[in-house]
Amino acid sequence: MQNAPLLKVAALASTFNGIFVSILFFFTVILVDNLFFSSVTTYILIVVTGFMMIALSRLSYYYAIGQIGPSRTIPIAASTPAVSAYLASLFLNEPITLKMLLGLVVLMVGVIYVVRSSVSLQDSQDSKSKKRIILGYLSAGATTLNWSLCGTMLKAISKDLPTEYGPFGTSMFVINIGCVFAWLLYVFFKPKDIEKRKFPKKNWKWLICAAVCQTIAIPCYTNALSYTLVVNVSSITALQPLVVILVSKIFLDQIEKINMKLIGGALMSVVGTILILLSF
Repeated sequence: MQNAPLLKVAALASTFNGIFVSILFFFTVILVDNLFFSSVTTYILIVVTGFMMIALSRLSYYYAIGQIGPSRTIPIAASTPAVSAYLASLFLNEPITLKMLLGLVVLMVGVIYVVRSSVSLQDSQDSKSKKRIILGYLSAGATTLNWSLCGTMLKAISKDLPTEYGPFGTSMFVINIGCVFAWLLYVFFKPKDIEKRKFPKKNWKWLICAAVCQTIAIPCYTNALSYTLVVNVSSITALQPLVVILVSKIFLDQIEKINMKLIGGALMSVVGTILILLSF
């Protein structure tokens, strides 16, 4: 994300992601039946999920990372399981327990600690850092809501395909549809200045690495959804903050300022999410 145009990053990442997933699908799956869905609703869900999960959520996610850094974006975005659990309670009439309420309190305290932790070094040198930080945290929160909704929709789509290639088929359709939306957003909202459209050469290796990781992650996530509840699968994402902080310390030590308040907030986010999930 360093000095790279946001819309172009999302479009390029989605393109590589779509190509890699399509190659994996056609080389690893034996097509025993036709690759079509039985319900019109499923096609609508594919379009909506592609737009929300690939186009919109990647924009908000990458924007948040660009403004506040990955170690502050992930703890907020990783509260997705908790949001999913409460949405299920709200729309599916599932009971809210004392353990769930306790988990929410711990989670929110953790997020507050993350927000109140000192900003990254690049922000401290920016005269407009306050506005950037606020927008960054709002974007991370929007990503959380987006991911929470998309997990349920991915499971619904995957169930309408044969189990032999449901996860790969779902991922392939959703990512490629999302890729189209990502490029449309870029075409209509790209910067007028040609210089601002250029993607730095030094960033290509990181873009491809990210696309490879996402190519593995999305089908695995979709596959797990076919075996258990959405909230159970998404609970694994609660471990993301700790992993991201470690990786940020290794690769972004000159940009990301890791402190005890940030680590403590990330740990509390993990504990809060786990408490919520244990209440089910």
